[in-house]
Amino acid sequence: MIVPENNERMVRRARRRQIAGLLLMAIAIYVFAAVRAGHHAIFLPRWWRMW
Repeated sequence: MIVPENNERMVRRARRRQIAGLLLMAIAIYVFAAVRAGHHAIFLPRWWRMW
């Protein structure tokens, strides 16, 4: 039999892992898109002069 406190702890841990996994996937997709686009599409010529 599962104790309610232990079950709540397991649910919180699973939720944290799910959030961490989703963030990791989002970062991986962002890095893949940035690498595929190339640095010329991310850092345009004279981008520092736009300020």
